[in-house]
Amino acid sequence: MRASARDAVARAHAEAMVESWLRDLGFDAAVTDPGLRAVLGNPRLRGPVERARADRTAAFRSWLATGPDMLTDLLAAVAPDAAGRAPEHWLGQVGKADGVGPVPELWSIGTGRIGSGPVDPAERAFPVAVPLLDESHLQVSSTHDGRDRAESLVEGLLLRVMTHFRPGMVQLHVWDVGQFTGALPGLYPLTRTGLLTVHDPTRLPQLLDELSDRIRRVHTRVLVDGHPSLRALAETTGARPEPWLVAVLVGNRSALKDEDHRQLQRVARGGLACGVQLVLLDVPMTINAPVETVHVRDDGTAVSSMTGRDVTVHLQPPLPAPDVARACHAIADEHERWRSRIGTFADLLPPRGQWGQQQSVTGLHAPVGFADGRPVEMTLADGSPHALVGGPSGSGKTNLLLTMISSMAAQYDPDELEFYLLDFKEGVSFAQFTPGRRDRTWLPHARLVGVNINTDREFGLALLQFLSDEMRRRAAAAKRVRSPSWRSCAARRRRSAGRGSSR
Repeated sequence: MRASARDAVARAHAEAMVESWLRDLGFDAAVTDPGLRAVLGNPRLRGPVERARADRTAAFRSWLATGPDMLTDLLAAVAPDAAGRAPEHWLGQVGKADGVGPVPELWSIGTGRIGSGPVDPAERAFPVAVPLLDESHLQVSSTHDGRDRAESLVEGLLLRVMTHFRPGMVQLHVWDVGQFTGALPGLYPLTRTGLLTVHDPTRLPQLLDELSDRIRRVHTRVLVDGHPSLRALAETTGARPEPWLVAVLVGNRSALKDEDHRQLQRVARGGLACGVQLVLLDVPMTINAPVETVHVRDDGTAVSSMTGRDVTVHLQPPLPAPDVARACHAIADEHERWRSRIGTFADLLPPRGQWGQQQSVTGLHAPVGFADGRPVEMTLADGSPHALVGGPSGSGKTNLLLTMISSMAAQYDPDELEFYLLDFKEGVSFAQFTPGRRDRTWLPHARLVGVNINTDREFGLALLQFLSDEMRRRAAAAKRVRSPSWRSCAARRRRSAGRGSSR
């Protein structure tokens, strides 16, 4: 009797342990686990196995009735065009999105099915996607036999991104620990216009330094008006001042050097706000930042953190190599055309309805020209409060000054910005900002305009004396509020009583 009780207790304990394993690992994962296969085949443990199987079936049956349709609708809403559609609908096209307006939140990678067994034709598949660009980093891992499928996954994702946006809005950097020429050879046509940069496998620290410098520059020169990220800045101003930079690191499943690992972690923490996106392939590391994972198995299927371990992801087939090359050539051709286009002053102006909406508390920022088809800003702020323009006669100095004045006037209200303009040459370049006999309009930001005053030096000295007195007045005002700078003082004064201006 005593032995029978012991056997009952041992059997109950074994059943409880098996049921706990099944519910902890997930039924499908536990069934395919070689270590549990013999245990689950024990007829004496059939009870907990069947209970877990029944619970699994009941839980998924109700979801499968409506879940796939919900996910399909969700992907269609947040992943339009190349981000969510099948490759035959976008491969070979050139993107038009310029980073203003909604950015796809999810990018398709395949379809998902419950469980890891053979595909049941009666079971409905549902789309699977991952976030990129401002949302999350991506970490892809693979087995030895699954490496080719993992590389195809990364190549397809990057080509989706490059095909959605106007060429130049996204830049790719690829580092491969094992190849001088880098991975993803299908994307190589992008290198001829600088959209893709392949880095030497021995120079990972230099790439990480470049990414860190990019993050510091964006924080110190672009995100200076309180916006937490480039995405928030684009939503406010209607223009994205910096392109996205996607850094693809291809490893061999070996750990990075300690210093490289720490530097990469710093890049991951600060990168998303500054448009720096990491895509890691077989680079084992922990990331203290938003990151989604995809693990590619020997049979080419995958599991993703977006769907959980109970869903088998059937990745989209690799893109045909000739089609990838043609698509990349088309993107590079459009990028070359865009870079060589002639920009006009109208292209530098803010969108309609956004004139005079910027604040000068953190400095003055306005586009004055183009480089590679993208506007280039000039900044006058605490770190660089002055500008000196030099060059031989006829080189465009006056044109640059007029462009700078007009562009800044379009960005800032007269309460935010004042101009005091002196022309010591025998010219009338600044006269257009004052009312004349034929044109009675004037620039409201221009508080004083001195034209051809090379024979009236007292006029210029009087203005310099006025500005000197104004500087002392502002310094005294800053001291009264115990603020280290006029701009901080202006920010306080703006919040309490009114609005200040930059001169």
